[in-house]
Amino acid sequence: SFAKAGDEIAEKWEKLEYSQAVRLIMALADRANQYIDEKKPWADVGEHPEHFLQTITSLVAILMNGSRWLVPFLPETAVKIFNAFGYDSKIVTLNGYKFKQNIANGIKK
Repeated sequence: SFAKAGDEIAEKWEKLEYSQAVRLIMALADRANQYIDEKKPWADVGEHPEHFLQTITSLVAILMNGSRWLVPFLPETAVKIFNAFGYDSKIVTLNGYKFKQNIANGIKK
């Protein structure tokens, strides 16, 4: 699940198993794509706005978590994603970054 993924990714990171951490992130991205294909939010926007809102809200959460997990691997991309949602890009710098702590605690605006 997405909720447990952060712990698994952090564990791989701390064991210096970077390729496995990236594989976990990519597997989650694949599941997110499947979610989009299954939910088809574009079909709900007019007739079922509550379903659309629920799907889009879930996707934003997935995107924010995914970008947080990408910080050690693609920090500039993570900054762009955070900035697009109005978050302070300082939280994604690698200077003094505590990967497991930030993964576990989430992102605060």
